[in-house]
Amino acid sequence: EGGRERYLKKETMVPIRYIITGFIFTLSMVMYIDRVNMGILVNDLKHDDYTNGLVLSAFYYGYITTQIPASFLIKLFGPKTVLLAAILSWSTCDVLTTVTYTNVPVLLFVRFLMGVAQGVVFPCTHDICSRWYPGSEKSLLVAIGSSGIDLGVITALYLTPQIQEAFTWVVPIYFYAVVALLWVSLFFPLGSSAPEDNLVIPEMERSYIMRTRDLVADSKASLSWRTIITSKSVWAICFAHMGNNYAWYVLLSWVPKYVREEMGVTMADHPLTAVTPYVVGMICSQGGGYISDYLINKLGIRTITARKLMTALSTFIPAAVMFSLSSTTSADTAEVLFCLAIGFSRFSISGYWVSVLDVAPNNAGEVLGFSNTVATLPGMFGNMITGAILEATDSWHMVFVITGVLYILGGVSFISMASDRPIGSRTIITKGILRQQV
Repeated sequence: EGGRERYLKKETMVPIRYIITGFIFTLSMVMYIDRVNMGILVNDLKHDDYTNGLVLSAFYYGYITTQIPASFLIKLFGPKTVLLAAILSWSTCDVLTTVTYTNVPVLLFVRFLMGVAQGVVFPCTHDICSRWYPGSEKSLLVAIGSSGIDLGVITALYLTPQIQEAFTWVVPIYFYAVVALLWVSLFFPLGSSAPEDNLVIPEMERSYIMRTRDLVADSKASLSWRTIITSKSVWAICFAHMGNNYAWYVLLSWVPKYVREEMGVTMADHPLTAVTPYVVGMICSQGGGYISDYLINKLGIRTITARKLMTALSTFIPAAVMFSLSSTTSADTAEVLFCLAIGFSRFSISGYWVSVLDVAPNNAGEVLGFSNTVATLPGMFGNMITGAILEATDSWHMVFVITGVLYILGGVSFISMASDRPIGSRTIITKGILRQQV
């Protein structure tokens, strides 16, 4: 601890690990801009609700296929190379949407391929986090990087309708493809998979990271797939991830329609109505990271206690909000409830999401890939179920009730099963440091 404090006092420039966090933040932003755009623009494709549900779901069928293979690609090429290939590939597929939208089978295939490309991103970023982040800083830095998701949603919901209204629906897609190319042009020379590979990092920071990160410099520390998929800790993460993802994907894809049809608000005329909940989410995401690290590093609370607290806040409160939304008829009330749901749900980043780095510091990409594979099932089926419910009943009541129930199941599972002990080890994590269990 004393060495850490002395090092931090000597830092006179922006640490390179913070710049890497900035790259992860902006990558997450671009990724979610491109993902959310289809939920905003889907009505311009002139299909019915059921077909729109298929279009939105096709992405997740592709997304689920590359979560686990991503770990093999990372080992072969490194996460940096895989990320560069991914963003170029999904941006190309996004642009192809503008010329295939009239042919539904081809459109579904293009959206599937876009999901394939985006599926490798989070395993790669978790692998990078495990290499770059000191144990005592990982909650906050992971939260900051992940909060780019919220800014991506904000940007898409606010800016895309403005561009669409001013020009046409294809222009936002081309514009964000250019933004993706800009990210590639910066990350290629400045980014790296690990501090050992970075050409601009000061030696003092490199040494500090390598000394304080949880990653173990021993090939024997890596876990077999059998160990991963039979781990109770991993399944705790998976169940929480599934409940959260169902809500996240359904709200992300269908809130624009809800705001437009149930609240009588067009996003082009009132963009803040749809954007405000994600602004709250971004603040809560970063705030949760700060609170989590403070509880662990300053108050000495055990890591798993902080993770369970954050996961409880991110599931039980949003569940109550979903049940309230199912019966509300007030647009103003719905707006407040959406803010509460999205805001508290983002505490999950400092709960089950960063817990991956606790239980598998040397296999973060594999565990995240497995968890995201399981948790993408709600993305595949949730959008189709929601489209079918709305087509059959023209009511949002059941949509919100199902979402609330799955939130609760995910939270209960994590609280009852989760651990901070690295899989296959007799150590626990306290104050961001691996310690021998007594």
